[in-house]
Amino acid sequence: MKRTEQRVALAKDVLKQIASKQYTIMHGEYIGGALHNEAVELDSRRAFNTQYRYTQPKKEQDMRDLLEGDLKGAGCKVCSKGALFMAHILRNDRVTLSEFVNVSLGYIQQSVKKDGRKNPIPAFTPRQLDEIEVLFEGKSFIDGNAFSTSEGLKLKAALKKLFRLSPENRLAAIMRRIIRNKGTKVVL
Repeated sequence: MKRTEQRVALAKDVLKQIASKQYTIMHGEYIGGALHNEAVELDSRRAFNTQYRYTQPKKEQDMRDLLEGDLKGAGCKVCSKGALFMAHILRNDRVTLSEFVNVSLGYIQQSVKKDGRKNPIPAFTPRQLDEIEVLFEGKSFIDGNAFSTSEGLKLKAALKKLFRLSPENRLAAIMRRIIRNKGTKVVL
C-alpha cells in the first residue's frame, strides 16, 4: 500500500473511532486516560520482573493484542496525533507495549526530528503530523518556527473555520480533508 493510501486508510479509521465514541477527543492530551495508565502499569511490571527477579525477558507484548485483550474497553483520551497513532496500532500491528508507553509519554514524538528516532506514525512525515497538530490544537508555530507567509495565511483561514467546531468535529474535518485530497496533501 502506498503512503498516500495508508494516510487515507488511517484517516478513515480515525473517523470510525470518532463515530463510535471509542475515544475522548481533546486538546493537549496525546494519549491519556485509563488506557495510558494501565499500559504504563503493565510495562512497569514487565520491566521490574525482568530487572529484579532475574527472569528472562519475554517477547515484547504486542499493543494491538493488548487492546483486544487485557486493555480492551479501557477509556482513552487522545488529540489528533494520538488518534492517528491508535489507528496505526490497530491497522498495522507493529507497535510493542514499550513503544506505546514511550510514545504516549511523549518521549518519541518530541525527539523524532532531533535524534532520528523512528516516526511513530510512518504513513505521515513529521512535517505532516505537525500540520495536523497545528490545525487541531490551534497553534501558529511548529517547533518554534512560523509558517511561511503564504502558508501562514492559508493556516489562519483554516484555523478560523475549524475553531468554531468541537474537538471531535475539528478532528473529523481534518481527517475528511486528508481523504478528499487522497492523502497527497495533508493540510496545506
